Amino acid sequence: YPLALRLKERGCAVTMLLGARGESHLLAALEARRTARSVTVVTADGSVGRKGPADDLFGAALPEVLDRAAADVVYAAASTPSLARVARAAESHGAWCQTALTQPGVCGTGLCQGCAVPVAGEDGLVRSARACADGPVFRGDRVQWDQLATGTGGGRP
Repeated sequence: YPLALRLKERGCAVTMLLGARGESHLLAALEARRTARSVTVVTADGSVGRKGPADDLFGAALPEVLDRAAADVVYAAASTPSLARVARAAESHGAWCQTALTQPGVCGTGLCQGCAVPVAGEDGLVRSARACADGPVFRGDRVQWDQLATGTGGGRP
């Protein structure tokens, strides 16, 4: 919500897509309506907004929201599988995507490499970035989602 508020203060049109298991899991939906021009809510149980399966809350709604909003940039915070879907949808829509990736970390400084994320650089080479030190926000088109999901290429010792 702080990002949405900042964008709104800068004159950007903010459209939000919120997903949760049910109404009790929605975080500050009222605040979202105060900061965004448009809010689409998807809940797995259908208690609020559109009903959608818990494992793919953004599957059907996201492309529709991207088209309706004519989005140039997508900011996402969600589970890793959902972030991968958001990044792919944003890329196919032609939007730039920033993903807030949560990785388990032990040291919080990047020394242990426990939070390694495979990320392609400008040169196309895949390197390990540390979520705690280099992130947690990464460009969605640069994260190697398949390697991250399988645990290969993450750079862990």
